[in-house]
Amino acid sequence: MADNRPRLIPEDPRDAGLPEVELSIEGVEPAHALANDARDELRQRGFVDDEIDDWAREFVNERGAGDVEQFIAWIRFEEHPSPG
Repeated sequence: MADNRPRLIPEDPRDAGLPEVELSIEGVEPAHALANDARDELRQRGFVDDEIDDWAREFVNERGAGDVEQFIAWIRFEEHPSPG
């Protein structure tokens, strides 16, 4: 079956229009853990470590927590928001 989802673009969150965030001390460890959990998969898709870390900080700031699948789906959504 064909995957009709938009492809991930290896870019920084700022390139996708997200503002830079500063995490609270409580958000630093979850962002670090999520970035590490997703790192291999995102590297295979062309992301570099700084981009992965930045996306993880953005995700934790906005969503609080989640797993790798949710994280990658969120990146895809932020890079390709629905019109309207």
